[in-house]
Amino acid sequence: MNEGQLSTAGIIAAVVVAVVTLVAAVLGGLAGMHYHRKVDRVGFTPVDDDGVD
Repeated sequence: MNEGQLSTAGIIAAVVVAVVTLVAAVLGGLAGMHYHRKVDRVGFTPVDDDGVD
């Protein structure tokens, strides 16, 4: 392999790592959002605020 092939392989590897990291971050964010929405729903008790006591 010459330097051109090595640098091309390095660029491809860096792009693959960046894409995998981005996908993992998005999936982790979605999982966290799902979890926190679920937790927030459990602790939420609606208040009937019609002004009549």
